[in-house]
Amino acid sequence: MSITKDRRGEGANHHHHHDWLELRVFAPRDPQERTFVFDAATVVGDAALKVATAFGYAKGNHTFQNRHDEVLDRKATLAHAHVDNGELLELIDIGGGV
Repeated sequence: MSITKDRRGEGANHHHHHDWLELRVFAPRDPQERTFVFDAATVVGDAALKVATAFGYAKGNHTFQNRHDEVLDRKATLAHAHVDNGELLELIDIGGGV
């Protein structure tokens, strides 16, 4: 599913800084929200694929929509898409598959 390892205790020798985001996500098929944890550097499309799989959806062009009805760019990172820790997102399929 998603990465949940807490790296805060790895000490000063750890050279990579990770900003973890805990996201609350619901889907049309299952309106009960679930919580997922991703690195802020995760690409939106990759995170959406993992979430879609967890919700039992077939492969598609999944992304997220925020509470402002903005559809997140599948190619952007969660950080560049301005996703905040604890944010509630809806899993959507934008279609366009081959």
